Amino acid sequence: MMKIGEEMAAHSNSPDCSTIPTTTLLRAKTIDAAVLTESIRWASGKPTWGLARVIAMAREVRLVPPLLQWLKLIPNEDSPPLLWALGELNDVVVVPILLEALDDGTSVSKVYAAYALGRIGDRSAVGETLKNACRQVLYGL
Repeated sequence: MMKIGEEMAAHSNSPDCSTIPTTTLLRAKTIDAAVLTESIRWASGKPTWGLARVIAMAREVRLVPPLLQWLKLIPNEDSPPLLWALGELNDVVVVPILLEALDDGTSVSKVYAAYALGRIGDRSAVGETLKNACRQVLYGL
């Protein structure tokens, strides 16, 4: 079975993850975090849930900076897969970004930001901010 980097070379001249079929990414036996990091840096467009699962499987905090860059480039309504993946990577560095997503995101983005904060378990995220976001999502208040 090929590594992710070899699959990228087979599918495109650019190292953009979005050009690789999700099934190919999910079948990979090994995930080269360095190649995946570089691929995320080149990524454009809407992130997919398949790619988010691959990022979560990699469990590499090296992926956080390029994910945060990508998150800044996309509209709030496209952010749930990245917010979920950030929670799965479990790095407290992303807590301020997730808290910001609770305030500025769409209802769906708020749910995934709250989920990610719960996965990370940072105590600074618990409290009124999280309660207010849940109230807004559930009751539209």
